[in-house]
Amino acid sequence: MEKTEIFKELQNILNQLSIDLKYGRGYFDGGLYRYKDQSVIYLNRTHTIEKHINILSQELKNYNLGRIKINSEIRVLLENPEDN
Repeated sequence: MEKTEIFKELQNILNQLSIDLKYGRGYFDGGLYRYKDQSVIYLNRTHTIEKHINILSQELKNYNLGRIKINSEIRVLLENPEDN
């Protein structure tokens, strides 16, 4: 599976979990932020797609994804995010 396809699948999972995805530039790695009752994942626009996938998989591993239909390759990625 290509990196862009993996990224799109991860975006789909975020949508199903009602987590917003935002981009910015600056001196930060990115990750999950909570503001009031809203969850947002910020990604650094200057990072590679591989870094974005790594951040998303690290953050999503903390969620119960059992009720969401996920491609088997993506599920393996989410179960072992350190291997990316």
